[in-house]
Amino acid sequence: LILHTLREEVVPLYYQRGPQGHSTEWVRRAKQAMMTVIPRFNMQRVLRDYTDKLYRRATEQYARLAHEQYSGARQLAEWKQRVRQAWSRIDLRLIEAASAEITRDRNLRMRVAVSLAGLQPGDVRVEFVARRLLPQAATDAPAAVLVR
Repeated sequence: LILHTLREEVVPLYYQRGPQGHSTEWVRRAKQAMMTVIPRFNMQRVLRDYTDKLYRRATEQYARLAHEQYSGARQLAEWKQRVRQAWSRIDLRLIEAASAEITRDRNLRMRVAVSLAGLQPGDVRVEFVARRLLPQAATDAPAAVLVR
């Protein structure tokens, strides 16, 4: 689709030069694209996204970890050590498989038994990863879903 659009629309439009030496339609479309895209995707938005999604969260996480003489950091380190030690012993067993036919209007139902090797349910989460298989081994990106 992209290659077709490039070959049939974009490239011919770009090289369709008028008497002024450029493609007036190309310039018109470029200006229209700028008017619609720049207000949504600009450095102000990038900075806001970085601030909201990264820096502010990192500052909040630091405050939680540093609270009460870094007790949060010590608890996190202990939790990570516990999970690391148990991880290779965690076991999942399929109890009820999902239907082979998956449609958008139906919920996917499956059951698994999980042996947590001494960990608590809040220490882990189980996800089901699915992807659609297409001809010639092409696939969509896998989708991970939290199992409840």
